[in-house]
Amino acid sequence: MQTGLTLFTIIFSLFYYTLQFEANPKEEKRIQSTLYPNYFEDDRGIIIINDENYDNFIRDFNVSLLFSYRNPCKFCYQIYPELEKIINPLRYLQSPVIVAKLNITEGPNVAKRLNLNSPISLKYISEEMPMEYNGGRTGEEIVSWVRAKFDPIIGEIKNVEEIDQLRKITETLMIFFGEDMDKYSEYFNAVRGKEDIIFAKCPTQLCLLKYSVGNGDIMVFKKSEGNQKPSILRSEEYNKENISKKLDDLAREKIMKFNIKVATYIFAEENPALFLYRSKSDSELYDNLLLEVFDEAFKNNLKLVTTDIVDSHEMKLAQILGFDTNDLPRIVIHDTGFPTTVKSYVMDKSKTINKDNISEFIQDFNNKRIPIYLKSKPVPQNQTDSSYNLVGSTIEKFVNDENKDVLVMFYAPWCKNSKILYPIYEKIAEKLKNLPNFLIAKLDAFNNDAGVIDIEYYPTIAIWPSYNKSKPILFEGDYSKEKNIMNFIRENAYHKNTFIDAIDQQEEKEDTKNSAEISDEMIKLVGENEENKIKNASEF
Repeated sequence: MQTGLTLFTIIFSLFYYTLQFEANPKEEKRIQSTLYPNYFEDDRGIIIINDENYDNFIRDFNVSLLFSYRNPCKFCYQIYPELEKIINPLRYLQSPVIVAKLNITEGPNVAKRLNLNSPISLKYISEEMPMEYNGGRTGEEIVSWVRAKFDPIIGEIKNVEEIDQLRKITETLMIFFGEDMDKYSEYFNAVRGKEDIIFAKCPTQLCLLKYSVGNGDIMVFKKSEGNQKPSILRSEEYNKENISKKLDDLAREKIMKFNIKVATYIFAEENPALFLYRSKSDSELYDNLLLEVFDEAFKNNLKLVTTDIVDSHEMKLAQILGFDTNDLPRIVIHDTGFPTTVKSYVMDKSKTINKDNISEFIQDFNNKRIPIYLKSKPVPQNQTDSSYNLVGSTIEKFVNDENKDVLVMFYAPWCKNSKILYPIYEKIAEKLKNLPNFLIAKLDAFNNDAGVIDIEYYPTIAIWPSYNKSKPILFEGDYSKEKNIMNFIRENAYHKNTFIDAIDQQEEKEDTKNSAEISDEMIKLVGENEENKIKNASEF
């Protein structure tokens, strides 16, 4: 329920606060309307509404603008001149918009139905559904706002010919088919604010038969797509919670060309998509092919995107997958429906890129029959570092070895913090390199997919103890101190205690020895200083 002052109330209150108003306004006149004899209007031509005539009013007039107020109304006589300006401009539109007013004192039931809690408010009512006015304060601004909301509403279409005419002049046209009023209510509330889309409904059986649709189905026609098959949203596929997003998806181009805006839509807004990576010279061939699988993709909630490897955004995306121009064309599904990671699935390169194989690929993805694609550098021929170098294709095998505790550092070559940790980590690896059943490894997680773990930041340290391979344990301390990492190993690894204790004892002895040597050296220096002082004093 809406409470407090509406934006309309605030705007008018601020604008007219300093103006004079009548302390005791005269009783308003009620005149039988000459244009609408079943209603009364005031001397400005504003229709008067109350509890008795409201239902008839919203049935008689498809679209209206309803000003509500509560007496005593200090601001009404400053607002009325603006309303008077808009009566004729709205009344004489091709489909009239009627300006009316409601004294809440005389219409408490209507006020309750419309949630009218403010002293004054303005409601835009279309097909019996109210919307809060949130535009400007002048008559001209009110008309402009109403036209922006009203113009896209074509209303009810009676025959197929009208749809054909609208398709010729409209970039994006949405049609609701049938007479399911509950579904129409969901549709209407979802599209009423989409000012760049023309929408209507066609309840006749001829429309349903012509387009092979059912009661409550929605079809989207795009002028740019010519004679291509229009997109359909079936009645059972939407509800009031998801319809707005589904209609937004349908309003987009069926095949999107990758750019920064599309990247945001797919990756930041978590909309899974099937990507076709292809060279620019092959764009017409493969882009038309994607249109043939649009219905299959849409049914599985996949957007369709094409990209080559030319501009910086495309090159960056290809780099993430490890693709270059020699790998094209490739079909990839980027599953972005996760908060911190993207899982990619690549169609077998040996398969011909055609409608049947792409459709099969989509179905296999939906049925979880495709392994996650792991970007991987070649397996190193030689292991020269103290820590073991893993790559995308080998990490799962090593961390899941149940005979070993496995500690892994995930880093990026360009990451400043990774560079700070690197020598500390290598020092620890050198100390523990002879520890039985224990592996200290590292993975360049920028050029290799980690696969077994979602990396949220660089660097990340994780351990897979031999007693539990189901989920890694993350190090969350200060990695700039070697002792912290050693304690992390001691607390979580299984094969470590005796060996690490021996290392600690050895380091303790070395520290004691170093401390003793430092103490002897200090005593010697102090003794020499004292001798010099005595010698200098005697000479003096």
